[in-house]
Amino acid sequence: MGEPFRLRPLVPQDGPAFGRLQLESPDTGRIHFTGYNFYQPQTADTLTRWLTTSPFETPFRRYPVLTDGAGEILAGAGVEEGYRLGTLHVENMSPSLRVLNGLLRLVPPDGVSKGLIVTRVWHAPGQIRAARHLVESICWRWRDRATTAMAQVDRESPLVRAFPLRPWTPAPRLSVVAAGPVALSPERCIAY
Repeated sequence: MGEPFRLRPLVPQDGPAFGRLQLESPDTGRIHFTGYNFYQPQTADTLTRWLTTSPFETPFRRYPVLTDGAGEILAGAGVEEGYRLGTLHVENMSPSLRVLNGLLRLVPPDGVSKGLIVTRVWHAPGQIRAARHLVESICWRWRDRATTAMAQVDRESPLVRAFPLRPWTPAPRLSVVAAGPVALSPERCIAY
């Protein structure tokens, strides 16, 4: 079978391992994402700042990691409880959209869409299966609080395999217009 996975939150003691692992490339052993447009290096300190910034008295961001049976970190992902900031209420759907929604289930029966944002996804070299398991575990863990999980990933990036996309999964196209000191390259993927 496969090795047993364990889902747990990132803890301060993980800092050095996180800093090392998050920078390794899952495919080449080179620094992960450094060849991507818009890459911002992540460290234990930048992740801690991201986790502790909240408009509420309690955190609304989490960073679960997936470990193997020996406790080695295989993958990690940021989770933002976007539904705590706002929800989307759909009150009137046309008959054709109602039929389509019956098949695809994009809008919940009560018409209230509560979003969960999955971001900062990475995995150790060769651990795309662990990253996919992590993303699916996040969706399962938040299933009673959120109705929609959203993520941004370049469709050309190997990381896209971590997401359980189906042919009917909404995948809007995004155009990026930016000016900065580093030239963007159409040959490089975008780091979201």
